[in-house]
Amino acid sequence: MISDYAPLAIVAVLALCVLWVVIRILGALFRRRPERQDPPMEAATIAPSRQEPRLVAEAAPVSAARPDAADLRNLQESIDRLAQQVSLLERRLGERFPDPGALPGEAITSSRSSREASPEAPIIPGDRV
Repeated sequence: MISDYAPLAIVAVLALCVLWVVIRILGALFRRRPERQDPPMEAATIAPSRQEPRLVAEAAPVSAARPDAADLRNLQESIDRLAQQVSLLERRLGERFPDPGALPGEAITSSRSSREASPEAPIIPGDRV
């Protein structure tokens, strides 16, 4: 008995779907679109958030003057300062992110400096207070 009404039910569902789609299309066509309040931005005023690297390097102007001892000394000092900053960052990262291959006890003791070491006696699992 239910199988007698199955084709009729399928046709009714399809008719409802087609009617719904037609109503949506007509509603979208006749709906008023709001006017745009802000003026469109020009492409020249938009600054890119990230500069893409250039594939072709621009030639730097070649200076005819040779660097003197003061220039070389300044360059060496700036390289030394940069090396100090890199080593300081490596130490900070080493304290924050210990070696993942080390054992848990080694990671904690190796990341602590001598001034941070606790004066407490080591805890032995079998000892009781």
